[in-house]
Amino acid sequence: MARNPEPAEDFARAIEPVSAWATDVTKLPVVHDFDEEHTGDGAVLLRPLHLELAGPAGPDRRYISSAELTLGLLVTTVGLAMFDAAGVTSGLALSATSDTDWPMDAAGPSLDLWRALDRAPAPAFILRVPVQRIVERPTAPLVREPLHVMPANMHVVVGRVVASDGRPLASARIAFADSGAWVMSDHRGRFRLPVATVEGGPLSLSVRARGVARTFTVDAPLERAGGDLGDLALPIPESV
Repeated sequence: MARNPEPAEDFARAIEPVSAWATDVTKLPVVHDFDEEHTGDGAVLLRPLHLELAGPAGPDRRYISSAELTLGLLVTTVGLAMFDAAGVTSGLALSATSDTDWPMDAAGPSLDLWRALDRAPAPAFILRVPVQRIVERPTAPLVREPLHVMPANMHVVVGRVVASDGRPLASARIAFADSGAWVMSDHRGRFRLPVATVEGGPLSLSVRARGVARTFTVDAPLERAGGDLGDLALPIPESV
């Protein structure tokens, strides 16, 4: 089983919802390096730092797989005066803790990190963003007996993950039970997931966000209706 030889593509997929969230909160462009050019007077900087194995989920440690990785992401600004940079960064930090599911480091970036980046310390924080690695699996061996093939419809379903009070839940994990394929919701709780369902059969989705998990079994939506599942609500208290 070989891992994807292009990890930069994994990083780009992981950072995409963070970039959309940062732009939505600040209305500023997003760059990924201190020297990257940008339009306007300033920009939000999302600088990848390092990959780590994800921690255990719940009281029992799971077996760590190639898909359970987190990317350390430095969040700061470029091209802004110190006072403006502090205000923008504070607003992002507040939104990250209240509107997203991305963990934030309790301590800010260390002086050693700023020295390694060859930059003066600035208002900043570090987010931990999940990274889904693509794994190449070997071709299945030939079988000696004929297979019973069921016709299936392959299409894309869309929907939104919300709390009980209607709040959109960012970074929720939505998995298709039959295949194990999964995606993460964006900062508005929306998601798109390719599924293959037996014609006329039900669709089973496992949804997890902020420590709460639930399985939804629904009728597969018609393609002419846009494949929209509507809102999938998790029983999450208002304080979480």
